[in-house]
Amino acid sequence: MGLAYLLHSGTITWKQLASAGVLVGGGILYLLYRYQESLLYQPRIFPQFIRPQDNPPGLRHPGEQGMEWEDVRLEAADGTKLHAWLIRPNNEDARRSRPTLVYFHENAGNMGLRMDNLKMMYENLNANIFILSYRGYGESEGLPNEDGLYLDGAAALHWIRGRSDLDQSQIFLFGRSLGGGVAVDLAYHQRTAEPPLAGIILENTFASISHMVDVLFPLLGFAKHAILRMKWDSITKIAKITQPILFLSGAQDEIVPSSQMALLHSAATAASERELAIFPTGKHNDTWREGGTEYITRVKEWIAKATAKSSTSSSSSSGGSNRSAL
Repeated sequence: MGLAYLLHSGTITWKQLASAGVLVGGGILYLLYRYQESLLYQPRIFPQFIRPQDNPPGLRHPGEQGMEWEDVRLEAADGTKLHAWLIRPNNEDARRSRPTLVYFHENAGNMGLRMDNLKMMYENLNANIFILSYRGYGESEGLPNEDGLYLDGAAALHWIRGRSDLDQSQIFLFGRSLGGGVAVDLAYHQRTAEPPLAGIILENTFASISHMVDVLFPLLGFAKHAILRMKWDSITKIAKITQPILFLSGAQDEIVPSSQMALLHSAATAASERELAIFPTGKHNDTWREGGTEYITRVKEWIAKATAKSSTSSSSSSGGSNRSAL
């Protein structure tokens, strides 16, 4: 029995239909308001792989892939205990000679599921890599939320800053997808810190939650300011970051449209250098794989260029001249 028939026969009225629509719409808005965190954060999207040790062989810890590493336990400012890995050579001189990437991973699942990407970076970038499990992910305590993940990012950098065996002039932030929001917030709050960050690398991340609502739920645009508790306002923060920024974008991204990366790139007007690399066949989770040699070459060359600039600035500062922010 069709809706038109019900209306024509008088079984239901337009007023009743409108009331039902208001109730349904209101219910959807309430659910989005009430459960938006659980819709965004997906630490247990693979219930059989909650912690790295639950993963298939080869994805449980970096040692299974032949990488030298440390198992790290640290604490955020609010007392939440976090789990991380530092992938690095055992030789201290080798560690100190390399740049260090503080890696903030994408949303779904534990950090061990990024093992193939970690190995590719470790072998090709000649870098130390520190990867953090956000609160509520893997073995880290707590529940994920925006402010909490910002604290987790700050705790990661604080821990790295305490390592005398790592070159503090060669610290880079790397953020993919949700991790891009963590990296941008951290870089924003570190923009006047000494020593400065050497640079930021962002991959397939979004301008803000508000921008993503416009993309995913355009009909909810009228209500988004009332229902959104989460901001993840990277586009506002990135405009004040002065460090070099590399944007890596998959043109076929099916989750965060490539246009979001273009918006961020355009907004990063204070960055001393900004570079947007678009990979035509890259999707949300496989841009690094689809990009292949070109991807790793772009990242490697950009890190080398940013490191050289950071070293030049440090030398100028030690020579007594005033140093402007990178």
